[in-house]
Formats: sequence, structure tokens, C-alpha cells
Amino acid sequence: MLLADVVATSTEVGAASARLAKVDTQIGPWEVPAGTTVFVNFAALHRRVDPFTAPQRFNPARFLDGADRRWPRGSYLPFGAGPRVCPGNYFAMLEGQLVLATIAQRFRLSRRGKPTKA
Repeated sequence: MLLADVVATSTEVGAASARLAKVDTQIGPWEVPAGTTVFVNFAALHRRVDPFTAPQRFNPARFLDGADRRWPRGSYLPFGAGPRVCPGNYFAMLEGQLVLATIAQRFRLSRRGKPTKA
């Protein structure tokens, strides 16, 4: 949950992926002719207010109880999707867990200031 929300809330603005439309299609109100290059902007995708409530606020609880499985398909793509999904996605998440475990073992974490309501 923690790492998933870190990825969702800290996606870089420039993170995008290009795809070539194989057939004429429509994306929302836009007609996309076959042969058109379409870019998926992951930062914008992860900051949509539907399905995310307060998408720019750090809130790992949004991933509780498999909530991400109830979101519309393709609304959360931290490592892309389909045949071009990042081959290092599992390694990256495992590495993130190991880093967090190492930090938790070596440091005492405390909260400063007044707690904010989620």
C-alpha cells in the first residue's frame, strides 16, 4: 500500500508511453485514426479525481482491501501494461520493500506536527 501510493503520487510529469493506434478508434471525445501515435501521460492518469479521491494527497489507505481492483481498468499503471509492461516492476517493488525495512530497522520514525485527517 505504502509503495503503491508513493508511485501514484510521485509519478514524474514527463513519464509517458507512446503507442501506435492499429485501427481507427475513439478515446473520449477524440477520434484517433489508425497510424496515429498516442501518448499515455502516467502523471495525469494517476492524478484523476475519478477514481481517486484527493489524488495528490499521500494516502496509502486508498489501496486497502483490494480497492485498486475495483477502479476502472487502466486507471493505475505504475509500470505500464500489456506486452510492454516494465520488466523490472516486481524487482522495483521488492527493492522498495527492502529499503523501507532497512530504514525501519535503523531509524526511529516519528510524526511531527499536528496529525491531519485523511
